[in-house]
Order: sequence, then C-alpha cells, then structure tokens
Amino acid sequence: MIFLILIFVLNSLITYGADNLAELIEKNNFLSERVNRLERKAELLEERILNLALLKGRKEYEEDLEFLKKGYRLASEGRYKEAIIFFKKVLNSPHYAFFAYYNLGYIYAQLKEYKKAADYFEKSLRFREDEDVYYNLAIIYLYHLKNFKKAQDYYRKYLTLKK
Repeated sequence: MIFLILIFVLNSLITYGADNLAELIEKNNFLSERVNRLERKAELLEERILNLALLKGRKEYEEDLEFLKKGYRLASEGRYKEAIIFFKKVLNSPHYAFFAYYNLGYIYAQLKEYKKAADYFEKSLRFREDEDVYYNLAIIYLYHLKNFKKAQDYYRKYLTLKK
C-alpha cells in the first residue's frame, strides 16, 4: 500500500512540477487532515442551504426539504440504512439532488461500499462541480478501488477548484 502511495506521490510530483518530494508529502498530509474536516464542512454547508430554502418557503420543495432534513438527522445518528431511504426520495428534486447524491456517496463510503459511493459522488457532479466531491473520489479510487488513473484525474480536478 505504501508503495502505491509513493507511486501516486511521485507521479503527482512529475505532473505538478513540485519543487521537492517533501512538498508533495506535505500535500499528502494535508489531504489526510482534509478527510477529517469533510464531514464537518458538509454539515455546515448543508445547514446553510437548508436555512436558505426555509426562508424561501416554497411549498413545492417543502417535502423534499423535510426528506433531506430527516436523512441528515438519521445519518448523523449513524442510522445510514434508514437515511438512504430519505435521500433517495430527493434524487429527482431540481434544487436538492446534488445534496442527496453527495450524502448517498458519503453514506456508502461509511458503509465501505466504495463502488456505490463513487457512483453517487460522480452523479452529484452532474449538478455542480465541487472540490470535496473530487477529493472524495480521489481518495476512494486511490485507496479502495485501486484505480490510480482515476484517482489522479480527480485529484487534479480537486486542485484546480481549490485554487
């Protein structure tokens, strides 16, 4: 596993023209820290989006919003299988589909169903580009699905959006 990470780091070094290996290792450490912050960041973002939706008070979206809120609550309690049911009810919502796909990707990653997680994260990109989605996909493809080309491609997209 360490050998594969080293290959990924060296390939990235060549690709991005980093000044030295230490810089790239530092970036790798940063990525590890980022994994820990992703859930917190996603929760804050989702809370802001939900609050905006509540302010608008549009009747046609209230049911979708309630499904999302229920899914968030269940997921935060670790009741992933139940949360999946509510997030899937929102997949066709024009305003909330991104969040439903994103959260389904997150849940399936927590359940160690990495292929499904990648599929849902990739589908979320149909609605908007998001640096966290690209980062999650890079991690899933690198460590779990062992597709280093896709991992590198998604990591490049993450770095592009991060700038």
